[in-house]
Formats: sequence, C-alpha cells, structure tokens
Amino acid sequence: MKEEIPNLESERKERLPILNFMRRAIDTRDKEKLRTTVDAIQKLVHGRSKTFISPMNEVELERLLETGKGEICVGTGTSGQRIYIEDGEIFMPLGDERSQRYGKDYHNNFKNTFDLDLNSLELRVRF
Repeated sequence: MKEEIPNLESERKERLPILNFMRRAIDTRDKEKLRTTVDAIQKLVHGRSKTFISPMNEVELERLLETGKGEICVGTGTSGQRIYIEDGEIFMPLGDERSQRYGKDYHNNFKNTFDLDLNSLELRVRF
C-alpha cells in the first residue's frame, strides 16, 4: 500500500484563512476585500514596531487586481523590507547580510504569519 504524501500548501491554505481571502479577493476583483487582506498582512508582518508604514495606495491595489502583482512595504529606512505578490505567491526575499540583520523581526513575523518553519530560508507561500 502506497503512503500518500501530504500536500503542505493545501493544508496551509486550510489553516490560514488570510491566504483564501487573498485568492478570493483577486479572483473576484473585490478591491475592498483585497484592501482588508493586504492591510492585515502588512500589520501582521510589521508587528509591534511603532514606525509608520504606508498602506498600499489605490493605484497599487488596482495594479494588483489587474496583473496579480504587487508589493507590501514593512519597516522603514534601513530595516525596510518588501513583501511581493506575484503569480499566486506571497514572498519576502531575505536579501543580503545587512537586510537579514535589520529585517530579522519582519522575516520572523512573515514566517509566523504564514506558518513557515522558523529555520526556513525561503519565505514563500502560494495562495
């Protein structure tokens, strides 16, 4: 009898409603639902930092709906990081050594938000 290999991406989507909300918002072109989802991801990854972060503007939301591509900003200045949305994936590059050092909290928040292994070097999930 052959043992089935679990589909981790499918299981992750079931456990993380935010991934389903993102998919549904893009598929239905629901800008309000997309705004809510993108803002939630930004706040979760930004964490408890008191620095101001700019939400995705209307033009960027429209572009995300039209092309499926966009960026979410977290942090500012030296510690600033980007979360990319592209082709049904949300990912956050680790960057160079400096980026890894200053962006560590954001990278860990991304891992926690999307239920990734804290030792993972790849910050990427499908939605």
